[in-house]
Amino acid sequence: MDAKTVIREYFQHLSKIERTQFKPPKFPSSRILEQAAEFLRWCEAKNIQEPELYIRFRLDGGRARRFRIPFKALKSEAVAEAWHKWGATKYRVGEWTQKQHAAIRPAEVDRIKSLRYLAPATESYQYFHVAEGRVELCMATPQYSGGFHPMSRVCPSCPKSIACADKLNQAHGFNVVDLRHGRIERLPREIQAAAIA
Repeated sequence: MDAKTVIREYFQHLSKIERTQFKPPKFPSSRILEQAAEFLRWCEAKNIQEPELYIRFRLDGGRARRFRIPFKALKSEAVAEAWHKWGATKYRVGEWTQKQHAAIRPAEVDRIKSLRYLAPATESYQYFHVAEGRVELCMATPQYSGGFHPMSRVCPSCPKSIACADKLNQAHGFNVVDLRHGRIERLPREIQAAAIA
């Protein structure tokens, strides 16, 4: 990380937490560049290995107390101590989680939503066939019945629910029932390519 990146990170996170666009200066003055370089040296001395995460931690603390931390006041002995006690772990985990969510591509999200969604018309279709004793027809038309869905008021009490769930999983090539239950959050890797294609 260099001085210009420190300046950019400061203004980007400030924009995010205050919901106002703060643009970093295109040509930072020598004074602000020196402050950024001094901040990086201070981070090194304090063994702060992720200055960009520390900047977020520092700005969030100011926001919680309802005041803005000026750029030159990023350094703080008390905040550095809090960073090492609990802040670093919390922000590292947060960054990792954010990257994991960012890695889920929109087409995959759409596929997950479509597999989890239970439309009222679908549930009505299931109810009609099961009530009429035409369970086999319900199973044979997954494009209308949606296949076994644990959130349906019909499926769990259906006599063919296990067979229907197995058929659904087999048709999609992975455990769709677990996805609908919320036990898994991502599509298997081999399915992701098909979802995005």
